[in-house]
Amino acid sequence: MKIFAAQPSHITDIMKIIGEAQSFLKSMGIDQWQDNYPDQSVIMNDIAANEGLIITHQTEIIAYAMISFRNEPSYETIYEGKWLNNEPYAVLHRMAVSENFRNQGVAQFILKKLEIMSLQNNLLNIRVDTHIENLPMRKLLTKNGYLYCGTIYLGNGNKRIAFQKQLTEQIHS
Repeated sequence: MKIFAAQPSHITDIMKIIGEAQSFLKSMGIDQWQDNYPDQSVIMNDIAANEGLIITHQTEIIAYAMISFRNEPSYETIYEGKWLNNEPYAVLHRMAVSENFRNQGVAQFILKKLEIMSLQNNLLNIRVDTHIENLPMRKLLTKNGYLYCGTIYLGNGNKRIAFQKQLTEQIHS
């Protein structure tokens, strides 16, 4: 697997994967991503900001993720808990894996690459949020050393649970 900056020419493949993720969440009875989010304009904004990434297997695009090294406004206030620290952090949003590659280590690969990229940007913290009912994501985060920190609210008012991982500088590619 390899990770690359997403380009506008990748939008069709990315949106197919997003659609598969939306269907998967719906099949589990989770209302996350069931309101046409993220749509093509959201993904194109990620790409324009150089924050959209594709993951490939051979020549096939098999996953998408948005990784940012800017502060997330929704994370300014946390309820029913607290962040591990107030240090600068990286953010993971909009991670989706093709249904043909689910449960094959792709999401774990993305998390590992995020750690490496964070360290390359001199960031020792990563923050992520997810829907409370998204048990696969919660399990993935916990398995990879992310700690539950509390509740945040997105700009649209949707409630999400928040996680953070503190990195050490010993992580290597």
